[in-house]
Amino acid sequence: MELRLLHYFLAICKEGNLTHAALQLHISQPALSKQLKELEIEVGGPLFIRSKQKMILTDKGILFKQRAKQIIALTEKTLDEMHQEQDIVGNLYIGTGHTDHLSKILKIIHDFQVIHPHVKFHLTSGDKYTLLEQINQGLLDFGIFIREFDKTKYDGIPLNLTNQLGILVSSDHHLASKDIINAQDIENEAIIVSRQALNDGEVPSFINEDHIIGTYDLPEIGKTMVKENLGIALIIDNKNTDPLLKFIPIEHMPQFNWYIIWKKDSKTKLQQTFVDELYKKETEDPKLKG
Repeated sequence: MELRLLHYFLAICKEGNLTHAALQLHISQPALSKQLKELEIEVGGPLFIRSKQKMILTDKGILFKQRAKQIIALTEKTLDEMHQEQDIVGNLYIGTGHTDHLSKILKIIHDFQVIHPHVKFHLTSGDKYTLLEQINQGLLDFGIFIREFDKTKYDGIPLNLTNQLGILVSSDHHLASKDIINAQDIENEAIIVSRQALNDGEVPSFINEDHIIGTYDLPEIGKTMVKENLGIALIIDNKNTDPLLKFIPIEHMPQFNWYIIWKKDSKTKLQQTFVDELYKKETEDPKLKG
C-alpha cells in the first residue's frame, strides 16, 4: 500500500467531500474517486458511506483512519531519524503524565536546545497506558512517569523529582483542618483513586477496597469529583492552588520518584545524545532536585 493513498484517504476524511479533497490534493475528482475505490478493494470493504451532503466513515473507515495517521507519523519520524546520522538535528517526541514539575522538565529541554539548536521537541500528555503504547509503537521517544517502570522492557533514569502521596478534600470537609493524616483518619471515608493506581496495585494496603467508590484518569477529573462531594481523592501532590480544595499528606508514606524512560535497545544518535545530557544534568545540577 502506497503512502500516497493514505494521504488521499485522510484528505477525504478532512474535507468530507471528494471534490473538495481533489482540489486540496491538486488532482481530478475522477482520479481521486478511482484511487479510493482501489484502496477499498485492497482493505476489503467500503471506508465511507456516500451521501449527497457528506462522506461518512464506516466502522472499517474509522479504524483505518486511526491506523493511517499512525503509519504516516511513524514514517515521517523514521525518515527524520535517518537524517540524524551526521548532525544532532531532528525531532524528539516526549510524553508525560500530569506533573507540577513540568517547568523543571522544560528547563532540561531548554538547556539541551541551547547546545543543540537544530533539535525540536514535541510534548504530549496522557495517562501511563496510552503513553506506553505510543512508546512501544515508536511514536514517542521518551516517557516521563512517576514510580518504578518495567526494566525488562524499558531503560530509564530518575529525574531527582519527587511527589508525596496524600488525599485531596474539599475545603469544608471535616479533615480539612489537619496538616497531615494517618490511616485511621480515613478508614471510614468514601475514597476515589486513580485508575492507574488501582490497576497497578499501588493503592496503600490500609485503604479498604469496599470504601473505594470510584476512579479517575486525570487529576483534574479527580479534583472535580471531590468538589462535587463524591468523596475524598487519593492523589499525588500536584501543588494544588484551588482555594476550594486542600491536599493533606499521609504520614509515613514514601516519596515517589519521577523517571524518564525509553524502549530498550532502540535509541537513535539523537536520542542517545539527549540521554547523555540527562545523565550529566542529573549529576551536575542540584537545582533540579525536587
